[in-house]
Amino acid sequence: MDIDPAYHKKNIVDLTNAELVTLGFLGENVHPHVKYIVEKIQADPKHLGTVTCGMMTHLVWKYPSRAPAPQDATSTRPPSPTTPRPSKNQLPAVGEQVTASTSGQ
Repeated sequence: MDIDPAYHKKNIVDLTNAELVTLGFLGENVHPHVKYIVEKIQADPKHLGTVTCGMMTHLVWKYPSRAPAPQDATSTRPPSPTTPRPSKNQLPAVGEQVTASTSGQ
């Protein structure tokens, strides 16, 4: 991730949440570790106020953001024809102990 050089030396506490989202430090797809650190910096500017965007880019490189999962990826994918599917009469009843004879082995 390359950030705008104008932001490289700016302190995290001096930025708005919108700027932090744009930079990839906050937002829906940001890695939880990165989001956690930014929130801690915002909560304690007296002790952590000198953390810069340049410093945060190292965390973003180590913990990259996660791409959003497709909304309906599981519903549109057909099951594999090679995946064995037990029939209803092969499944044990709820609470029934599974043994070699009931597990189909």
